[in-house]
Amino acid sequence: MNSLRREQMLEFIKAKDTVSVKELSQMFSTVSFMTIHRDLEFLEEKGLIERVRGGAKYISPDESEFEPTFNEREIANRELKHAIANKAAGLIHSGSSVYIDAGTTAYALSKTLPNFPLSVVTNSPNIAVSLADRRFVNVMLCGGSLEKKNLSLYGSAAIQMLEKINIDLAFIAASGYSESCGFTCGNDGEAVIKNLVCKKARKVALMLDSSKIDTVLPITFANEDDIDYFICDKPLSDALLQKFKQKGITIL
Repeated sequence: MNSLRREQMLEFIKAKDTVSVKELSQMFSTVSFMTIHRDLEFLEEKGLIERVRGGAKYISPDESEFEPTFNEREIANRELKHAIANKAAGLIHSGSSVYIDAGTTAYALSKTLPNFPLSVVTNSPNIAVSLADRRFVNVMLCGGSLEKKNLSLYGSAAIQMLEKINIDLAFIAASGYSESCGFTCGNDGEAVIKNLVCKKARKVALMLDSSKIDTVLPITFANEDDIDYFICDKPLSDALLQKFKQKGITIL
């Protein structure tokens, strides 16, 4: 409930740009002023808002960036991401080699990963850390340059490592999908990594929450022919469902 309320609060502040604590207390009338202040403190620590006298102001992402911060995306649509993560975890078998992409949906998957013998390759430092307490999970982290918005590693060091790794099943996250542009993201370095993994893996599972369908970002890294599973939180439209099935894609 806390995460849902904070997500709604962030959207309310974003819509109005600046709000007062009084406005928030009227909108969230079932919680105390102290709870509202704690929520604002949480959102400020995540770098999503700025506390101002008597209220809060939304912090807009840098206009030169195509995607919002990791913290902003991690708190947004959290329930959808967990729904996708639970479906994705069901595809993983003991003893296999799995690649987990960077991003908030992939991070949710790392939290639900079964604790049985497994090799996990990732280009996400925070996902590697989240798996550190899994006794039976062997974790391999790519090297490279850190993309701060998505907390991912990319570049020649990451590419060289991934070219030598065998992957049974890759879980790839996209920032957008459209029928005209395919699966897209906002960073060229990340796109290179995603594209390489799609080519290396025996099977590819594309994870995308429904809010990103019909969204287009600058870089296309894959299309329908590159994936084997499409994992979404909601049923697809009849037209899109038929298109994916014609491509031999399993819908979860």
